[in-house]
Amino acid sequence: MEGHPAGWVWQKQEPFVVSDTREETRYPEYMAVLREKGVRAFALVPLTIWFVVSLLSLPSFEHVTVVSWMAQSWTALLLILFILVATRHSQLGVRVVVEDYVHGGSKTLTLVLITFIHAVVAAAGIFAVLKVAFGGAA
Repeated sequence: MEGHPAGWVWQKQEPFVVSDTREETRYPEYMAVLREKGVRAFALVPLTIWFVVSLLSLPSFEHVTVVSWMAQSWTALLLILFILVATRHSQLGVRVVVEDYVHGGSKTLTLVLITFIHAVVAAAGIFAVLKVAFGGAA
């Protein structure tokens, strides 16, 4: 994984966030591939890698172990970022499907509902992480 953002995430245990692939200078070969495919910004891939690697590196999945992992400040921050990015990504994907396949007056209502549902899911996830991080989990 040397020379790849995933390797960087693995080593640093931090997200590799790219605001704009046109301006990013790290990993030029990888950025060229992303630009070629029309990708301008990404955060979900490294956050997902961090999430999976972090979970798999836990000694067990017992409640107390997971809660103590989530209560760490960097873990809580990265979990919140993961929730935000993942729900936004999901919302954008579902929006494309609705725009392509739903027609008539129900399209606008469906788009509003999709946005609302994703916002509720994101808020619930963030609330759960903050509750654990600040010691509210039993």
